[in-house]
Amino acid sequence: MSRLGLRQRVLSGVLLGLGVLFGLFAYLGNQAVQLSIERTLQERLIMAQVAANYIDEMIEHRLEELRAAARLDPLERGDAPLETKAAALHDAFPPGGSAIEAALLLDRKGTILWSEPYLSHLMGQSLAGHPQIGRALSDGRDVVFAAPQG
Repeated sequence: MSRLGLRQRVLSGVLLGLGVLFGLFAYLGNQAVQLSIERTLQERLIMAQVAANYIDEMIEHRLEELRAAARLDPLERGDAPLETKAAALHDAFPPGGSAIEAALLLDRKGTILWSEPYLSHLMGQSLAGHPQIGRALSDGRDVVFAAPQG
């Protein structure tokens, strides 16, 4: 370098400095792109997990509805004993589990066979005179009537 003039030394120093700066900016740009890709992939993974969790919850909810419908099967069969129907009524309307004050199992004539929770003063009373219950009894099957709170 001793043979080069001042102008060539300054020019080679500037070019070397620009090369180093260009290399540094290229490296930092590449790192920024890689970081952005990684962050995007992480966000997509989180979104996929949230969607999968939502779908799992929906499937679990539908499965629970199917299980509940299966527990109501004794209420649908006319030949099931009263104890079985009472147990199914208890499973369908657990105490404090809904906004229903009482669930009543009526026979084909509208007489209360069972209530959930058990209310002894209602047993044997007839609700056939109520229009809604009369319409429900018209097909000749036992009926479950749910009385809302309030």
